[in-house]
Amino acid sequence: MKKMKSLFTKTFVFINCITLSMQFVSAKVIKNIDEKYESGVYTEGYNNNPDEQALMLKELGIFIGSDMGFELERNMTRAEAAVVMVRLLGHEELVLNGDWSCPFTDLPDWVKPYVGWMYESGLTNGISSTKYGPKQNVTMEQFAIFLTID
Repeated sequence: MKKMKSLFTKTFVFINCITLSMQFVSAKVIKNIDEKYESGVYTEGYNNNPDEQALMLKELGIFIGSDMGFELERNMTRAEAAVVMVRLLGHEELVLNGDWSCPFTDLPDWVKPYVGWMYESGLTNGISSTKYGPKQNVTMEQFAIFLTID
């Protein structure tokens, strides 16, 4: 649970950085005022609360959740990370309307366009030449690589 909250916090900070480049947003780092959470990041209306941060990401169209809610207590999978990354880049419509291919034989239908586009764009690789590992937990290192690709 702590890993997922940490991932959400880092994703939230990343989104704020992107937003700052597009428009002025009031965000600042302050001393942690809520001992239950560890982010130390305060943005008006979304103070150190992973549930509120998840709602904000949902409002931005980046994090949708599942029929079970946000499921913040579990780790994000590689498949889910691919979807989030496409949304962060603002390419979901392009991805869903395109025809993308990749060599991975273990992808469920819902994630094929996302991983296919990322693969064709040089943004992701599999765990082998024919396996993507969509059900495996994404590591912080893997997600950091997604975020640092030019």
